[in-house]
Amino acid sequence: MESLTLPIGTPLVENIKLKKVIKSDSDGKSWILAETNFNQRALIVDSNLYEQWIRSNLISEELINNIRFGKEDLKCILIKEGLIDFLTFPNGPESKNDAIIFAKVYRAMREKNENVALSNSIYIESLALILPIGNSKSELSDDCLLGKWVTSGFHISIMDSSKVRNLANFLSKEDVLDIVSSAGLKHSSLTSETKQQDIEIAPPTSDRKFILEGREYLQNFFNEYIVDIVENREKYKRLGVSFPSAIALHGPPGCGKTFAVDKLIDYLGWPKFEVDASSVASPYIHETSKKIAEVFDNAIENAPSVIVIDEMDAFLSKRDSSSGNHQIEEVAEFLRRIPEASENDVLIIGMTNGIDALDPAILRRGRFDHSICVDYASKEEIHSLLNHLLNDKPTCSDLDIQPYVQLLVGRPLSDVSFLIKEAARLAAKNGKDSIDGASLDQAYSTLPKQSGSNENRIGFI
Repeated sequence: MESLTLPIGTPLVENIKLKKVIKSDSDGKSWILAETNFNQRALIVDSNLYEQWIRSNLISEELINNIRFGKEDLKCILIKEGLIDFLTFPNGPESKNDAIIFAKVYRAMREKNENVALSNSIYIESLALILPIGNSKSELSDDCLLGKWVTSGFHISIMDSSKVRNLANFLSKEDVLDIVSSAGLKHSSLTSETKQQDIEIAPPTSDRKFILEGREYLQNFFNEYIVDIVENREKYKRLGVSFPSAIALHGPPGCGKTFAVDKLIDYLGWPKFEVDASSVASPYIHETSKKIAEVFDNAIENAPSVIVIDEMDAFLSKRDSSSGNHQIEEVAEFLRRIPEASENDVLIIGMTNGIDALDPAILRRGRFDHSICVDYASKEEIHSLLNHLLNDKPTCSDLDIQPYVQLLVGRPLSDVSFLIKEAARLAAKNGKDSIDGASLDQAYSTLPKQSGSNENRIGFI
């Protein structure tokens, strides 16, 4: 069969005719989803795909209409009403009831055939059918496929109740358990991260907030432009915002870019993929671009995920007449893959010490929509971070942290964290039951000496 291309007006059943094609498989050879002249939906498949469904005991012959087109024997399923969704890139449910119905259909299909791969399938609600329409690159487990549909495309197990509810915030903890039961999955399958007690105490989505002590500006930015979109996805999808845009952080070495990004990734709980000189750079032509492509492919395969591009200027510097073909190729690969990754639930975060060196094409809207300057922490930010780090540690009653705030201005935030950790260690070593000024002084003396003055450092711009 060369192509499953049917002209407008093709007779399907009696006086029902094909009006327009809505969607088809990537090769255009196995199936098409069409609209009829009676505003019905019609799923038209070739005989090979139909025979696979019959052998797998997934469908009744009573639902099938035969179509003869040229030399081909085609099969047609008429769909009069209800939801139609593709499990590869699902739109997901709008309510608990939608999720329960899907879970019950899923269970029924598994009772018909417990081994058939369903990761790449079409869900027809009104006919209570989930039908495979092609080979899946990686077959998901039942709990992960159910979680993917409920969360509108995130690769999350339905057993991970907390993450599911963060992404499908119309569901309660009891709703998730009902979905699991309706799908025929066992509650005992809950992972160690999502045991029953965890489900009971997980905070509601509305109360969750990413905290980045000492970096209020960046904290607020991440919450507004990343966290809120991720945790209230349906609200944003209704207005065409499907996923957070790529962001670039720039500022001097040691200003806290990496620290902030790592804290955000820890909060999201997503896998991290890195693009840096040590992991992808190669002296061989085409090799670097190939490795970059592999990173993006892996991130998409494991979405939702994060790609961190460290030292962006090493790969994405300005192209000019002196640029080698390999550099132009690398920039072009990024330009091509960044929008694709964002469309597949991959968050892109780039970091650089010198944003002026970047190719202007990279910073245009549609690639990196946001460019945030991160400078050394201000006095106020350091004071906030010190208070946070000392909050859960015993301190002497007369401890004054203000002198240390001044000493730490212009230093990397990692030095602030180290100071408190080292002071606690020294206090314990010296037999003290709390952190005092002497412990902080001793800890500060172990920090590397700085050159130059830090008097004029400022915070975020």
